[in-house]
Amino acid sequence: MEYFLKELNLIQKEYEMLKKREERFNIFSALHKEHDERRLHSRFISVLLQPKGKHGKGIVFLKLFISQIEALKHFIYNENTLVYPHENDKKENNNIDILIINRKEKQCIILENKIFAGDSNLETGGQLERYIEHAIVNEGIPENSIYVIYLTMDGHEPSKESLNKFENFENLFIYSYEVLILPWLDECLKEVIDQPFLRESIIQYKKLIQKMTGNSTSIEERLAYKELIGRSEENMSSVKKLIDNFKHVKWHTINDFWSNLQNQIIIESTYELVKPFDKNINSNKSNNCIIDITHYEVYRKGQKEKQKCEIQFKTQEGIVVKIKYSANMDTFYFGVPEEGNELFKTYIMDLEKKYEEYKLNNEKGMLLYKIFNDNIKFNDFGKRETFNLINSDYNRKKAEESFGEIKEMTNVITKNSR
Repeated sequence: MEYFLKELNLIQKEYEMLKKREERFNIFSALHKEHDERRLHSRFISVLLQPKGKHGKGIVFLKLFISQIEALKHFIYNENTLVYPHENDKKENNNIDILIINRKEKQCIILENKIFAGDSNLETGGQLERYIEHAIVNEGIPENSIYVIYLTMDGHEPSKESLNKFENFENLFIYSYEVLILPWLDECLKEVIDQPFLRESIIQYKKLIQKMTGNSTSIEERLAYKELIGRSEENMSSVKKLIDNFKHVKWHTINDFWSNLQNQIIIESTYELVKPFDKNINSNKSNNCIIDITHYEVYRKGQKEKQKCEIQFKTQEGIVVKIKYSANMDTFYFGVPEEGNELFKTYIMDLEKKYEEYKLNNEKGMLLYKIFNDNIKFNDFGKRETFNLINSDYNRKKAEESFGEIKEMTNVITKNSR
């Protein structure tokens, strides 16, 4: 096993050296946050989709995009098909991330782009419900001629609340960036071989997506790993043993993180634990929070909706704070729920003008929330940030950093409410 790991490490170092020699500057990540779905991802995708865009390729990119989805084969498009937002007007149509519409044929494609955010459901209706109704009522498009693409990093489904009365909407297509966008970009690159600026822009955007989806390993590197594993029975046996036991490693790792985070809350003398991660813990004085590992069976594939990573505590001023990992949205966030915070509602709503990093009313049942700076993907140990949590020191450090963000928010609310 030790020899195998040494060989594995040598291969990894070899390909890391090759990556270091590559040009590392990326214009997209330099100008925007990598997860900026509106100003980065939706804008760049919509620019390519423009039939009359400055890229000069006409309907080529739009045609290639539509051809990726078999169910769109009846969608009629031409030079007069409109794509919102567009280069001359970067404003969305009715807040829809990307709207492709053929008003003459009364057809449209609604593309809802989710990077790390959840659905923006309001009292006036679910997010996708509002968009579909807009197409029907304001654009006069029949329901069966409306196509909705729900695009996310991991291919998760929209919430039931988002679709609401359109829960059984037939033309809903759920895609991940890896399945839809990367293959489309590959096809686009074939059309711009003689256009260096456009070609390099697409290449850089593709590399950004590969980085975000953990899909940046080269084919050569993957084949080198395969060759190493198959070199001997001992190697194959060692890898199988790791695979068979890794699910338990994941459960223990997640358990440790939430225990560490909960301990931070318990140690803080001005906080009272209201809803512990381990429901068997009743005292906020305890310093030994051991979570029953059976809780982590909810992380097994197909049971994401049962995931229960949530902690609630109350500040000295009486503000209830929720910390949650939403498996359906693959989002690790914290904030102030409506329930239990009625007295602070007015103060919290005033924060919108002062603190742009906090989002208001975009998450069901929340007055205010913020996605953690390190949006840990607890369901995906293929992500380096998640995998590193296996290291105990790193795990504790990340829990402390997360708690620091929470304290910063509670201090802001407390200061604002005085």
